[in-house]
Amino acid sequence: MIDTTDITFNVNIDALDSSFLDDLKKQLGPVELEIHIRKKPENWLTEADFWAIIDSFDWSQPDDDQAVLKPAVDKLATMPIANIHQFQDILSEKLWLLDTKHHAQVFIDEHPKGRLSVDDFLYVRYG
Repeated sequence: MIDTTDITFNVNIDALDSSFLDDLKKQLGPVELEIHIRKKPENWLTEADFWAIIDSFDWSQPDDDQAVLKPAVDKLATMPIANIHQFQDILSEKLWLLDTKHHAQVFIDEHPKGRLSVDDFLYVRYG
């Protein structure tokens, strides 16, 4: 078994200079250093950005899915590709949170034959 000890330092980036690192080397010897940054980039897609995109759906044309989604697609098209992936990740997480027995049971209770297919459950979560 490998003996490891995790030590956490919360250090402002301005304090990271060669004397700080030299002092760490003296105290800790040869170690592996893992750096975590707690600041999101300025262009990071936020939860508020996600909901603003969702709110842009044009529900005045409920019979035309492409028309409903067009404003959201137009917004996403102006964003960096990373934001589009972030949007997809947030949407996937939201759908996963709806993947519950309770949500499925509501549909089963309302179905005339008490059935629920995989596709039905997907549509219910999207709706």
